[in-house]
Amino acid sequence: MKPYSMAGKKRIAIVNTDDDSARAICLAAGIGEGKPQVQEFADPEATAEHLAEAGVSVVFFGIDQNSDAALAAVKKYTENVARSVGGRGAVIGIADHASSDLLLEAVRAGVDEFLTPPLDEKGIREAVRNACRKKGILQSDNSSSNGSIFTIFSGKGGCGKTMLATNLAYHLARINDALVVIVDLNLQFGNAATFLDLQPRHTIMECLHGDGVVEDEVLVRMPCKHSSGLSIIPGPDDPADSELVRAEHIHALLAALRQKYDFVIADTASSFDERNLAALDIAEKIILLSDTLVPSVRATQRCLKVFEKLDYENGKVILVANRYDKRVGAGPKELEQAFGRPVDALVPNGFDPVMNSVDAGLPIAEVSEKSDVVAAIEELAFKLAGAEDEFRPSRGLFRKITELVGK
Repeated sequence: MKPYSMAGKKRIAIVNTDDDSARAICLAAGIGEGKPQVQEFADPEATAEHLAEAGVSVVFFGIDQNSDAALAAVKKYTENVARSVGGRGAVIGIADHASSDLLLEAVRAGVDEFLTPPLDEKGIREAVRNACRKKGILQSDNSSSNGSIFTIFSGKGGCGKTMLATNLAYHLARINDALVVIVDLNLQFGNAATFLDLQPRHTIMECLHGDGVVEDEVLVRMPCKHSSGLSIIPGPDDPADSELVRAEHIHALLAALRQKYDFVIADTASSFDERNLAALDIAEKIILLSDTLVPSVRATQRCLKVFEKLDYENGKVILVANRYDKRVGAGPKELEQAFGRPVDALVPNGFDPVMNSVDAGLPIAEVSEKSDVVAAIEELAFKLAGAEDEFRPSRGLFRKITELVGK
């Protein structure tokens, strides 16, 4: 997977922003030969039509200073660009103290993404990728218009699905600055946000519509972002609200997120209800998680039989054994015999680093970088991203993982 680049287009415009924001945008764009031409404008209304006609395809609008005029300019730009360049102009709003009402109005006017000063290069590039993916521009040569959905499932609770979901998302986000979102589909008692010490203001309940359609304006403002760059959509605050979530909501949400993110991680509950089946059906890969003890192994056997009845191809299911310890539970050969197929990845038992990460609300790599658990999940992330050849663990970690697999 190649990274997206702001250098893929010829012209970027900055309208009605402060000097610090403008400098940060210019730095992120990379002024110089082969890089985008960046122009600055002070009057939003007077420049909106000119920008569309001139073929500017990425525009940064300051929207919280004289917001009415700014939003009128955004609307004028998006209407004009639709006529002049086929609707392929991306708009990024910059707002320091924008209310929820103002953000909603901005989305309706045509803003694709938002940034809050002070701006940094990573945040600017992420906003550009998100906005341009939505408009179908600035794609890398070998990327498709859709990201990948990975649904994490297990036949028995307590196997570590949320640990794997949050840490796998963390490592995927570090591969070429990929855009990653976790959707917590353990709708009654999900705690993916807790694992990352986040307190989201919005939940999956804001996505619900009778027809299952997810509005772009909701997806722009709803995900909660972690400092590592990944985003999360949590389950309902009230477990009773989970009954309002239907299978068509799950399908529509995951399909919509795939248009905006490189990787969508669905963290599910351990049941074959219609909501989880929707997440399993739409997934490119199902990460079936088991531990090595008898109750979990038997539950995983039953899951594999259900997947056969659902006509899932073998290549769709990635079988991961968590908490592997050669002193306890089944080994790789025993697991292969029990499952009728090899285990695709072994995650070593690492009680201390995992518990320390949960207590700290941080990914394991940020509290125990040299843990074997980190090496195993990182390697799995590279495999799922199709970048296995780029994975370079330290020799010591690689030797340890090789020893684990071989015993």
